Amino acid sequence: MFTRLRQPGGALGGLSVAATIIFAIVGVLGFVSMLAAVTTDSDTWSDQGDRVLGSVLFGLMIAGAVGFFIMDRQPLLGAFLAILGCIGLAITLWWTVVPVVLGVVFGVVAVKRAQVFQERAIHA
Repeated sequence: MFTRLRQPGGALGGLSVAATIIFAIVGVLGFVSMLAAVTTDSDTWSDQGDRVLGSVLFGLMIAGAVGFFIMDRQPLLGAFLAILGCIGLAITLWWTVVPVVLGVVFGVVAVKRAQVFQERAIHA
């Protein structure tokens, strides 16, 4: 699994692994916490609308992890899903600086990685 994520190597490969891990962990933990809040009718989120929005944004992060994983075989679909994950990460924690910066960095990584795989497909 990590071999596929490390392609094409170098900093791009390392950032792809980091993005996938962050998207997967934050997305799954957030989505599970949203499900727990709904099932227990907890007040951790202010109302039902916030729980739905939170579930969607955490689901986008999970889609971003999947996007980075499939990008070597489907560059455009993978980049699209990865960008959705970046948007979900940046919007979910917009009041802090780190997720917004990571969202932008991971978005650039997704586009550059997709370009590399798309060029390989064209030249193959």
